[in-house]
Amino acid sequence: MRTIDNIIGSVPGVGGKEHVSLYHSYTGKQTAQVALATTENVTSALVAADGARAELANYPAHKRATLLRQFSERIEGQFQVLVDGIVADVGKPRSEAQLEVHRSIEVARLTADALLGLSGEVVAMGASASAAGKAGFEYRVPAGVVVAITPFNAPLNLSVSKVVAALGAGCPVILKPPLNAAQAPTTAMRELIQLDWPTGAISVVQGGSDAGEQLVSSDIPRVVTFTGSLAAAQAITKVSGVKKLVLELGSMAPTIVCDDADLDDAANRLLRGGFGTAGQACIATQRVLVQEQVWDDFVASYVPRVKDLCVGDPDNLNTVVGPMIDEDAAQRVHDWIQEAQASGASILCGGDRLAPRIVEPTVLANVPQNVKLATREVFGPVVELIPFRTDQEAVDISNSTPYGLQAGVFTSTIDRAFSFFTALEFGGVQINESSRVRHDLHAFGGRKGSGLGSEGVKHALEEMTEIKFMGVRLKADYPY
Repeated sequence: MRTIDNIIGSVPGVGGKEHVSLYHSYTGKQTAQVALATTENVTSALVAADGARAELANYPAHKRATLLRQFSERIEGQFQVLVDGIVADVGKPRSEAQLEVHRSIEVARLTADALLGLSGEVVAMGASASAAGKAGFEYRVPAGVVVAITPFNAPLNLSVSKVVAALGAGCPVILKPPLNAAQAPTTAMRELIQLDWPTGAISVVQGGSDAGEQLVSSDIPRVVTFTGSLAAAQAITKVSGVKKLVLELGSMAPTIVCDDADLDDAANRLLRGGFGTAGQACIATQRVLVQEQVWDDFVASYVPRVKDLCVGDPDNLNTVVGPMIDEDAAQRVHDWIQEAQASGASILCGGDRLAPRIVEPTVLANVPQNVKLATREVFGPVVELIPFRTDQEAVDISNSTPYGLQAGVFTSTIDRAFSFFTALEFGGVQINESSRVRHDLHAFGGRKGSGLGSEGVKHALEEMTEIKFMGVRLKADYPY
């Protein structure tokens, strides 16, 4: 039985007093044990990170970039092991798990490239009469120790993205990966610590909310980067004190299908949008708004495609919808479907439990707006279809939730696309794509209850830095 230990102050193999068992997402067989970090382990990780801060801050950008490229190569060398870990822990279909590992390889490389262009600016001091004869320079400097807390649904990529942003910016990092999906991120971090980073610059602390609170409430970290639920983020803000918070939270992501859209294209792209990773993604399309003029045609195109999705064993390369993270999650989603149906919703397809942790891909219409499916993030393989008449009505429905992470719009009219972009209160709007699409080069962050700050390689690096100003009084009369 494999034991997944903590990494404390760049030292692997640190056990804890207790262990949590991991079980294969589909077969239910025990696959590993995760060692829980003790309070002393967490304290040691914090102290080690603080001790590595000055040395890492003095690493030149080219050295940090070289190390990140080496890390990218090491992830590639562990490709199959990482894929197997994601499939076993999360139940992500093997084809999606492969994409996640490829994305992690790329994000490490892209971060290496981006940090070489990370710079400040020269301030136009001469614009102010009081500053005439002075020069001003703004530099980006490492913010300090970073705590990174990641969820189960993209256990490798979200961990890699946060860690490489911190190290690339010159900040020691303590990662708290998800307990129920610890195999892939901890395997990757074991590769990372073998590179020439300062001793103490990297720790992996495995634990629950107690470990998280100890990390977040400490005075040592300067930045906390967290992906997870709004409720957990609210708990973080209560104990974090004065720190920079980067919070990527939940959503009830909409995608709008207009009467001038390519309906077959929209139907195809909304399959992964709603049902990839069994709908367990913050930007998974939960609501599809369809203009009344094309309602019947879209439903006729979309619903049969959903019925044809391959569901079940994540090791099958044809599987699109695998198991949910645990039995409680699967039962909750099924309960919400039943509540909606009992309240008058129409189930166009799906609606059943097929196996332990497996919820059938489900499409509903006529969902009453007071049930859980219409008011909360479902985080499961469920899509609600909603008709709309006018573009303004689609905007109003889309903006009606407490969230604002990302939306999608299908239209063939460029003016219409820009109109939706302007009116939708979301951090990102994908045109002729579902809300589920994300690329690591662009800014990614939410509005309202969906979070604070931005991710994406360039923006994540900036979040891990602070501006430091140098003013110079010039003795000669320069017009700066």
